[in-house]
Amino acid sequence: WVDDEGILPFSSAACTLGAYADFKAKGKKIDVTYVFDTARGIKLFADQAFFAVAGGEIAPFLLKKDAEAYAAKINGKVLGFDDAVKAAVGGGKT
Repeated sequence: WVDDEGILPFSSAACTLGAYADFKAKGKKIDVTYVFDTARGIKLFADQAFFAVAGGEIAPFLLKKDAEAYAAKINGKVLGFDDAVKAAVGGGKT
């Protein structure tokens, strides 16, 4: 939810986090940002999720252990919200 913009859907966690960074850079107030858990498909508050990141892929998880397992599988690493936003802006590179 972006103040004065309403609810805006994005096609992936990477797109969502990239848009978050863009709106913040423009001084927009963001009420809340959601992503969907990669393993369970449930909606998560993005700022409370764990993100497995590698090679342009950004996968959100509710549980850190799930993010760690997925990161090991894709030869990536686990990031918190702020670093995942930076990775999204950088094309998934950490």
